[in-house]
Amino acid sequence: MDAATSADLASNDKLSGYFFLTGASGLVGRYLTRDLLASGKRLAVLARSNRRMSAHDRIELLLQRWEQKLGYSLTRPIVLEGDVSQPQLGLSQADQRWVARHCTGLIHNAAVVKFEPAEQDQEPWRTNLQGTRNALKFAEQTGLRELHYVSTAYVCGNRSGLVLEEQLDCGQGFRNSYEESKFLAEQTVRESRSFESKTIYRPSIIAGDSQTGYTSSYHGLMWYLRLLAMLVPQQPRDANGRIQTDIELPVSGDEPHNVITVDWVSRAICRLLEHPESRGRTFHLVSEHPTTFREVIDWCCEFFNSTGVRFVERSLGRRATSEFAEMFFSSSRVYQDYDACLVEFDNRNFKELIPDFDCPAITREQVVRYLEFGAQDSWGKRRDQLPETLGQPLRLAEQVAASWLENSVANPADPHAAREGRLCSLDIRGISGGQWHFWVTPDENLQLYPGLQDAADAWLVFDTNDLLTAEGPAARHPFSSERLAGILRRQLSRMAAGEYPLPLSPTDKLKKSTANGPSAADTADNPAFQSL
Repeated sequence: MDAATSADLASNDKLSGYFFLTGASGLVGRYLTRDLLASGKRLAVLARSNRRMSAHDRIELLLQRWEQKLGYSLTRPIVLEGDVSQPQLGLSQADQRWVARHCTGLIHNAAVVKFEPAEQDQEPWRTNLQGTRNALKFAEQTGLRELHYVSTAYVCGNRSGLVLEEQLDCGQGFRNSYEESKFLAEQTVRESRSFESKTIYRPSIIAGDSQTGYTSSYHGLMWYLRLLAMLVPQQPRDANGRIQTDIELPVSGDEPHNVITVDWVSRAICRLLEHPESRGRTFHLVSEHPTTFREVIDWCCEFFNSTGVRFVERSLGRRATSEFAEMFFSSSRVYQDYDACLVEFDNRNFKELIPDFDCPAITREQVVRYLEFGAQDSWGKRRDQLPETLGQPLRLAEQVAASWLENSVANPADPHAAREGRLCSLDIRGISGGQWHFWVTPDENLQLYPGLQDAADAWLVFDTNDLLTAEGPAARHPFSSERLAGILRRQLSRMAAGEYPLPLSPTDKLKKSTANGPSAADTADNPAFQSL
């Protein structure tokens, strides 16, 4: 990137106040995407395509699943296709310009949990360390003013005893590549001087959803549960039908392991985002009710109807007393350094700002949910379906905007009607939705640009579920213009009467920058974008 381009990107004239989230398709990222959108945040997400789906389809599928669980429609983020391991995050120049014009903060959440030794051009180094360096450089070039970085409590490495939130480099060693790569990444974040504020979140061991058992990543506790689900049912039974799992574990069984649920982690980060006092601080996202091996093993033995686990002196080490023990120890070697991990995480920064938001203890009921979900999910091997669609999002938006322009004429008193010279923001929620803005021109030459704008004179919030008939998914076909027009006329009438809620209100602070129509940055390459 040349100096002129970099200077052009680093504009402080931000139009929309979007957060830019990396790692949106990962486990924590899925929940952050849901919670940030549900709380009214404007969001742009970085995502990669895979062999079956585009980046946009992957995020659309994720949101459709959330909507099925939540029972209401979510707004759509701006989806930008890229990869944190690439310079400029692999974004096109058009997408880079869009971020520079519309985004104010970076939530860098992308990470790879991989413990095996690896060269630094391989995972987890490629994403965790190089990806963080790339994200920081990109944020500097595009003028993102605040940074929120999702680290891990285990940057403490092999320390024992109490670990404070502001501590990082205490001369500790590391058990694996994951810990060390995240430590160096957080060190890089702390050394950066490119932001007005840098806020660091350090979750401990992340398990699945506390209510549903859902996970998209089998690590930590979830990894152990998957291993047990695969090994235990294969073992012989005694005369009473109990499965025999003869094994000696060289731990007391009462060592604390700090396990938290993914839904709590996401809510904690979102609640901290609401506190201006959180900016520039580090937070341990940890449980005050650590989980023990003994508890989890007792619950699993009850679930599988198995017996044979014994806790022995640590000095005896791992000894294979049975075929089951040999398979268990061999498969879990990557985690054995955590068996007797004796570390306590201080969370006084967190408690100061959110004293009433403890992470609930892991319970027997939750472990059963994890085991049941894992079985339904084939322990991560279930194949994703394609998302439902009402056609191309941009085409749908053009139809909605055109109908809005036509039907606004019937409501001259409506302050949200589209009139010549006005800047309009369009937020389409639900299937095939998205966010755009456009200018009303005399010739009604409609051209939409990605993202809402604070300076908009007219706003429309539209739910595609209003277009769907009552007959269910089979009826989700291209809708008629008459049906769309009728829905928009009713909404415009309700808005004119002050009955239709608008969760996004325009402000005047940026009107001067958009009064004369679209900016050069908006029209350049007309992005809209490839990702949409």
